[in-house]
Amino acid sequence: MVIDSINLFASSTTAFISHSLSHLGYQVGTYTSPHLFDYRERLQLNHTPISESDFTDYISQVIEVSSDRLTEFEILTLASFLYFRDTSPDFVIYETGLGGRLYTTNVITPILTLITRIDYDHQDLLGPTLTDIATEKAGIIKPNCPVITISTQPTEALTVLEATSKAQAAPLKVAQPLSLPSSFAMQGAFQEENIAIADEAISNLFSEHYCPIL
Repeated sequence: MVIDSINLFASSTTAFISHSLSHLGYQVGTYTSPHLFDYRERLQLNHTPISESDFTDYISQVIEVSSDRLTEFEILTLASFLYFRDTSPDFVIYETGLGGRLYTTNVITPILTLITRIDYDHQDLLGPTLTDIATEKAGIIKPNCPVITISTQPTEALTVLEATSKAQAAPLKVAQPLSLPSSFAMQGAFQEENIAIADEAISNLFSEHYCPIL
């Protein structure tokens, strides 16, 4: 696939980056979960969900050649590969869901890996401590692929990200949260973190012609 992909956690970060890239004139695909109103929202091109006919077609293609042991997310991920192969966007943003290390999207080798602030979630599956959870999420870090995270990461999580990045020879950038203007629609401390990560991602992609998000 001749597509530049970005692996990350957090839907608002996906939105910040995809709209910034669209504003710059690029075609952007996104793969996210969960959806809000329609399942097809998980697979979008230029902020428009895949059509019902295309969705049915690509899912059918995967099912026809797959085994019965594939999970729902594996089928959807494979369908996304076919869809983006055929539509050829300039960038595809894959939002990594539960975990990371064993998540379906981790077969991708991206051009950027973004990890938002890690907290205590899905402890029944990822482990009881932040170190356990961070280890699973750090599993998306690939050799020599730049990693961006936030300075407000808990110490235990940041330690894991630093160690994993070093082991993979992956350059790590720790961004500082950005202050949001009062007119900004999406407020909250976590949005200050997520938009900072998105801003750093755009900077990484277009270092010579960088235009800040805010």
